[in-house]
Amino acid sequence: RRATDKGGGTTMTESKKALEMIRQYPDEFDLVITDQAMPVLPGKELAVEILKVEPEMPIIMVTGYSDMVNKPEAQALGIADYLHKPYKMSELSETVRTVLDNSTKTVREPEEPVLY
Repeated sequence: RRATDKGGGTTMTESKKALEMIRQYPDEFDLVITDQAMPVLPGKELAVEILKVEPEMPIIMVTGYSDMVNKPEAQALGIADYLHKPYKMSELSETVRTVLDNSTKTVREPEEPVLY
């Protein structure tokens, strides 16, 4: 589903479908934000699979369960940054900006949002 505000984005609640989209269209994604508590394919495993397809993909992991994955473990897997819930929207915005600024992935020019 495409977001229609502030530059657009894709929001998915099924990690397997998200992985399939990234496999099919890796250049359409500038950044992935995932949650460790995703059903079927947890965020850590999703990140590992995404990085097999697109090794330069910047990924931010969010979690409320630090015992499942911690920041050093996430970064060792290639995850660019990690946020522990609850977090402020300003923290998320700052993290996204920092991760994109430090990314080696070529960021595509923004397009007009897709309206449905």
